[in-house]
Amino acid sequence: MKDPRRSELGAGVIDGKIYVAGGRLDNDFPLDLLEIYDPATDSWTPGPSMPAPRDHAGVAAVNGKLYVIGGYGPTTTATVFEFDPRSSTWSSKAPMVSPRAAFAVAVVGTKIHCIGGLPGDAHEAYDVSTDTWEMLPEMPRGREHLAAASIGTTIYVVGGRVAPFPYENYAALDAYDTVTRTWTQLPGMPTARGGLGAAALDGKLYAIGGEFPGVYAHVEEYDPTTQAWRRLKDMLTPRHGVAAVTVNEWIHVVGGGRKLGTAGTTANEAFKPD
Repeated sequence: MKDPRRSELGAGVIDGKIYVAGGRLDNDFPLDLLEIYDPATDSWTPGPSMPAPRDHAGVAAVNGKLYVIGGYGPTTTATVFEFDPRSSTWSSKAPMVSPRAAFAVAVVGTKIHCIGGLPGDAHEAYDVSTDTWEMLPEMPRGREHLAAASIGTTIYVVGGRVAPFPYENYAALDAYDTVTRTWTQLPGMPTARGGLGAAALDGKLYAIGGEFPGVYAHVEEYDPTTQAWRRLKDMLTPRHGVAAVTVNEWIHVVGGGRKLGTAGTTANEAFKPD
């Protein structure tokens, strides 16, 4: 990324480009930035600012549009902003049922699932095709600063923590079947951590970075077929509060904090699992 260095941001992929939205500076102020990275040209382009600054928001791309949901601005919000790259414009959509931040998001079909977070452990889904929300079964173990990714019609929710400080970190992995609307507890990842990123590639889940008691460079892979975890090569820059997305067989990990709490970075690292 270009300056400013920031963490607690989000990203989505549209037509092979990574749209990175929001985040917070080291002084804890949320940002309204939108930046677009093109892996084909290894270049960044500024986009139009969001209608309001946000950090710890849920960010996802569906049907060629980017959505920024909830987060801090600076207080907890329920807003939903939609960005259309074709017209280069932002618009407001139906708000969340409950204002939340630091939750996990995953996309299945036309729905963006928002799971856990601060406050509460709610699970609600936004249907971009109808601009409506619905409440769904809560996950078995409520937590915040967690991460998620979808593989087929199943959402894998990993890690996270619970307050107050000093935090209790979770290694937990829970799977939500969007067809049967049921949760299953799966083997936890090797390293318990919150503030991590997650991405899916070739039918496998990747848990990346995170924090507490230190800041992690860990990359751990989960194979749903064998229900087994393995650790892969570390990131070059230990970070938490990252945005992780998959583009053309590469997982990109953007931004994040280099120290507990803040100390953001402009890092953009990509790796291809073996």
